[in-house]
Amino acid sequence: MIKSMSNRLPIKLTRVLGRLTASEKNLVVQFALFLRARTLPDPEQQYFWTEGWQSKERDAGKDKKSGRVLGNGSVDDLISSLHQ
Repeated sequence: MIKSMSNRLPIKLTRVLGRLTASEKNLVVQFALFLRARTLPDPEQQYFWTEGWQSKERDAGKDKKSGRVLGNGSVDDLISSLHQ
């Protein structure tokens, strides 16, 4: 696996990996896979990480910063603001 990835890795990292034993290389790969798995969104939450949803989140953040929202962000406060 390391050999197939080496053409995409920075030269310095490739040199360091070249000096590791097979066991050490395996640990590096396992750690990299662990880090990748930690950064993937929960499958049940994937919709919220789509570009469309994230774009709407950015728009909402801009609206909040500029004061174009009612209430403090809670549903109860929104309803109270609407009744005023």
